[in-house]
Amino acid sequence: METAYLEGADLLKALSNPIRLFLVHELYLHESRTVSQLLENSDCSQSMISQSLGKLKDMGIVRMERKGAFSCYSLVDEKVKEIIEIIFNHS
Repeated sequence: METAYLEGADLLKALSNPIRLFLVHELYLHESRTVSQLLENSDCSQSMISQSLGKLKDMGIVRMERKGAFSCYSLVDEKVKEIIEIIFNHS
């Protein structure tokens, strides 16, 4: 099977998880967020958020940057930004 299909399927699998979709949407709406900031708008545990961010980071969807004692996450995959726009109908 072509690599594009496999990569596309992996991306869709990552976004099919409600927690990861929430995180990606939050990072789409806000340029950068810490885990604490993401927890404020969620009913998930810190470990669930951290684990989901780790998966998104491993896939190259988000990037983590240290700012002092905080880890800040941001959305870096342009394809994912387009998908979020379609799903949530942002203009």
